[in-house]
Amino acid sequence: MNGYKKVFDLINFDFLDALYDAKSERTYYKVYCSDLMGFALGHIKNENTILCTIINSVNTVAVAAKLHLPAIIYCENVIPTKDVIEYAKKENISLFISKLNTYETCLLYTSPSPRDA
Repeated sequence: MNGYKKVFDLINFDFLDALYDAKSERTYYKVYCSDLMGFALGHIKNENTILCTIINSVNTVAVAAKLHLPAIIYCENVIPTKDVIEYAKKENISLFISKLNTYETCLLYTSPSPRDA
C-alpha cells in the first residue's frame, strides 16, 4: 500500500478511542499537528493526512473538510461538542480522541500499527 494505512486501523492503537468512525476505506499517510487552523490550511498539502489538534471547534472540521482529510485526532482527552460531531458526520470525517498530548500521539503514530506486527 506504499506506506498508506487505513483510517479504521487507528482503533487498534490503545491510546485512541473512536468517537465517530466514518466507516470509509480512506487511507492516510501522515499526521499534521497544529492548533492554528489557518496555518494548517496553508500547510497541509496531502489529503491523505490526519489532523491532530486540541481545538474543539466546527472550524477544525471545516478545515479538514476543505482539505478532504479523512480524520481528526483530538488530543489530551478533548471531547468535541455535539455540533462538531454532527458536522464531521455530514462531511464523512472520522473523529478520534487520544489520551495523550499531541507530541506523544505523533510519536506513537510513527510507531508501527499493531496490525503491522
